[in-house]
Amino acid sequence: MSKFLRAAIVVTTIALGASMAQAQTVAMAGEYMEANGLIVNIPQNPPTAPCNPSANDALCFFKRSVVAGVDSGSIYEGPRIGNPGAQLATGGLATGDAFVIPPLMMSQMLGLQVGQVLGGGVVRQLDTDFTAVAPGTDRSTDQHPTPGPAQTRSFAQRSFSTANLAAHGQNNGLSTAHPNYAYREAVSAVVNDGAGLSAVAMNYSGGGGFSGTAAILLDGPGRLYMHIASIEAYFPASYQPILATQPVGDDIPGLRVRNAAGWDYTVTGNQPGGIVKAFFGNTTVQPEWCGDATLPPTPVGCNLFGNFDGTGVEVMGFPSASSTKHMFPWTTGTVSLLVSGVRNGKTQTITMTGMGFDTTQNSGATRNIGLVAGSYTTRFSNSEWQVNVQMSGLNVQLTPEPGATIALISGLGLLGALAVRRRRG
Repeated sequence: MSKFLRAAIVVTTIALGASMAQAQTVAMAGEYMEANGLIVNIPQNPPTAPCNPSANDALCFFKRSVVAGVDSGSIYEGPRIGNPGAQLATGGLATGDAFVIPPLMMSQMLGLQVGQVLGGGVVRQLDTDFTAVAPGTDRSTDQHPTPGPAQTRSFAQRSFSTANLAAHGQNNGLSTAHPNYAYREAVSAVVNDGAGLSAVAMNYSGGGGFSGTAAILLDGPGRLYMHIASIEAYFPASYQPILATQPVGDDIPGLRVRNAAGWDYTVTGNQPGGIVKAFFGNTTVQPEWCGDATLPPTPVGCNLFGNFDGTGVEVMGFPSASSTKHMFPWTTGTVSLLVSGVRNGKTQTITMTGMGFDTTQNSGATRNIGLVAGSYTTRFSNSEWQVNVQMSGLNVQLTPEPGATIALISGLGLLGALAVRRRRG
């Protein structure tokens, strides 16, 4: 090999390596999912399936519940597919490099999705007709003590200093003197529901401070179908089965912030009341309870309601609810959530964990990032407080933007051709 060609290869390799290590235009692909408690995924995209927590998948959550002494055991579960999307973006290909996710990169509007809810809870079926989008283009500044920056979609290593909090809108721009300020290098929160019935503990750890905010947005209606034994017990056996439905989401056009929008960023919400109906021995509407929480569901069609609206008699209303959700940022570290308390007369604990990552492959030409974010909701309904937890996961892959890579390779080819001509001449 000639010295000229050898030098050309070295120069081009250095240029290619430099382009990968620095912020540049890259091809970005990603998908996200939110788990609302142990049973509800939004968007649904059924079915869920067991997953491997060591396979670098931020959508693979650890879940465990203990209800009245009945232990679900350790469950690692994730969706078949998240809400996907891809665009050109700005970012570096080396581990720890900053990047920016394009606005509204991931979106889906798949119409009605009917989900079977497995396990031993009261919810048996979830119907949704959601428009799901992420990330939001901006973050509201209404929680700033004074108008200030509200950067979002920007991910980087951050020192979490007071100056950085002010410069990047972290912690919603609150100063250390503000009564709602909380230091965010390792988020840790312990919150009671206000009535001493349940509490949630949340912890962020690891990740070296790599984080950012990028809101998950949602629009459209949904409906829960439930069989609640504590309600059924109040009615004569001849009225049974006693079943209930309650709306989720809303029919008001417009995307609502769901998760990962800020640093203890709060939004309030309202859940309309539902109805409770008696079916007087009509077992065709009563779904047969799935024998376990594994896939595929057994027997076929278990937990799916029949003609709820066309049969039965309404016997009471199901109470409406109001809530306040506390959202926290994405991190490449680990987020752990633990909620404990009494619900429907039963003592229960629920644990959820999500794990992020930041790795490279193909000699650094491909970067894979996993980000997780936690949130908790205090919910007030029928004179009772409850605390619920949510976990969100986001997988992102960065690869060189094809045009830049082809240009570099073409340059290598041209230099090589010139070298051959020079040698022959």
